[in-house]
Amino acid sequence: MATATKIAGPSIDVHGVTDPGNPIKENQDTFFTIQFKDHVAMGVFDGHGKACGLLASSTARDFFHAKFSINDTYAELEAHPEQTMRKLFHECHLAIKEALRQRYLAARNNVQDRKGSFLVIKPTLLQKSILVQGGTTASIAIILHGIKLICANVGDSSALLSSATAKLQTSSWKSLQEIDMLRVHNNQGPTFSHPGDLDAEQVKPPLLVILSGDHSPEALVEFHSVAKSRPQTNHPHLPELMFLYDGIIPGSAKKLTLRERHQLLERRPVFQVQNNDIQPVGEGCYFKNVRQEWASLCCTPTKAKYHESLAFTRSLGDFYMHYYGITHEPDVIEVNLDKLNHGNDPPTFNLVLASDGIWDCWKYGEAAAFVLESLTHHDATSTAKLFMKKNKELSRGVFGSQVDNMTAIICSIRYHSEDNQ
Repeated sequence: MATATKIAGPSIDVHGVTDPGNPIKENQDTFFTIQFKDHVAMGVFDGHGKACGLLASSTARDFFHAKFSINDTYAELEAHPEQTMRKLFHECHLAIKEALRQRYLAARNNVQDRKGSFLVIKPTLLQKSILVQGGTTASIAIILHGIKLICANVGDSSALLSSATAKLQTSSWKSLQEIDMLRVHNNQGPTFSHPGDLDAEQVKPPLLVILSGDHSPEALVEFHSVAKSRPQTNHPHLPELMFLYDGIIPGSAKKLTLRERHQLLERRPVFQVQNNDIQPVGEGCYFKNVRQEWASLCCTPTKAKYHESLAFTRSLGDFYMHYYGITHEPDVIEVNLDKLNHGNDPPTFNLVLASDGIWDCWKYGEAAAFVLESLTHHDATSTAKLFMKKNKELSRGVFGSQVDNMTAIICSIRYHSEDNQ
């Protein structure tokens, strides 16, 4: 949209921080930031799996850092942004598998590929096989030439774009509105959001957009997607994976196996199914964050040889879960920052990428307001440190000693009037 003042390219300031939360825990979060010529790339990864979570997230970090350090990647992104991001996620998924294989081979384990493309360790012919576990979330953001923002994600590490100057214009966001998972809040304009997501929040910035797909087990579109990938034999419209609300299991004299825990959680399905009608239950056992979103899981079926669960429907790694319908395919969203309406003032944007150890402690509007206020007085480095310090205070108050690993990247995008150059 044309403006009265001609706008020059932006200055971009970016900085990331990470913390284990609880100092005795291993920090399986990783991140990277890179400024390459007039491009900026960044990513947050939240590893999971006791044995190989850190290996999965660090492999993903190193893979993407290397890819965004060469000209060819940016040339491909300019020509085919969505296809390029999907290709990169696929290649990273395979790189994690090879990293897991090499770790166990280096320890002289007998590593075997099984049908379904997952790995097991087979100690001897007579011993039971052991599943190789490990995976990571991924949230990637690239700013091409300071203008086009491309975000891609799997899992629950999310990206939040906010602005105190730009305003939502329906025509500018036509392509975004067609994406079901997009969650937008704008004080001056229409709202496109999941129920209960942002509608109740008092948001200080005029523009607030979550540039990440919703990969929660409560997302009906994800339920259908997993069912299409791996349906039940007798019910082709239902997934083999169980979509369940997590819950507090009553005390038992013995420690429950994961199989036994899943059997008890089967009483708490996320969706009710009657004939072919699928409806969300909408009420779990406990909230997983301050936005009062229910804790939910994707669990392997009772008949599965190995028992696994994830708190989201997409990830990198987690190869046995992928055998049952989890996917490494990212949701990809593009935003042309220079086409947003910003009146006569040079636009400013704030971008926050973070793991769930951050997002579980904030309402999105409150996080955006904190970052906006801090960036008014500080650079991205100081703001990231202040944001982390505040998050640690909030996290201790909400989760106590169960505080999670936490990682955040703060990116400040400031355009300038050519009259002031």
